[in-house]
Amino acid sequence: MYYRKLVGLLIGLIVETLFLSLLNPANGLAATSMVDFSHDKCVAKNSPLVAPGLGYYSRAIIGVNGGGDWEINPCLKDELQHAHSYALYVNTNYQSNQCNPHLSRRTAFNCGWDLGRWDVSYAGSQGAYSNTWFIDVETGPSIPWQEDDSLNATFLYGLAIGLQSAGVKVIGYYSTQDMWQYIVGSWHSNNYGWYATGSQGPPSPSTIRTDCSTEFTGARNIYYQYIMGDLDVDAPC
Repeated sequence: MYYRKLVGLLIGLIVETLFLSLLNPANGLAATSMVDFSHDKCVAKNSPLVAPGLGYYSRAIIGVNGGGDWEINPCLKDELQHAHSYALYVNTNYQSNQCNPHLSRRTAFNCGWDLGRWDVSYAGSQGAYSNTWFIDVETGPSIPWQEDDSLNATFLYGLAIGLQSAGVKVIGYYSTQDMWQYIVGSWHSNNYGWYATGSQGPPSPSTIRTDCSTEFTGARNIYYQYIMGDLDVDAPC
């Protein structure tokens, strides 16, 4: 029993070391502020070009899709030229028209798995490769989710497994505690969190402490996001 616990502890330390190593400058993201952007920076809805004004950044988290499941970010390839190093993220919702309309845990998992594989395939077709991906879990009038939060949780679990099966090494989630609980109830994925503060400008120190300590996945938050003008900024917790 002692040796099984020791092995489990060592595995946990190895996983955390791998995740943190992926956040240093040599591997893509550093533990300093960076930015995130996606399809909203394209010239137009279906344009492969980035709109004028997007700068060049040392670190970024770049969106792969177009704001929802099975949608593309048409200027992803161009956006890659605006960051020295990057991770990737995907917006998501459940259920989309691409999924089996007969709702069950099995169809929810399969839909998520298929989507994860599709996301990695599209990213690769645009030259986007990263070991680290985040899954965006948000509420909103144009973001459909099921009333049954267990189906939403199963879908997100399937999505994470699909990403991993396609070669993604580390997965985190972008959300807030309220949005997470509304969508998936009490489910904990135990992946690192990226907290959406919604703050216009840098949050106050007390807000940062509160939001960074408000875990929603069951694991600690490693980033918090705030808005500066028309750009999202992400800082380490």
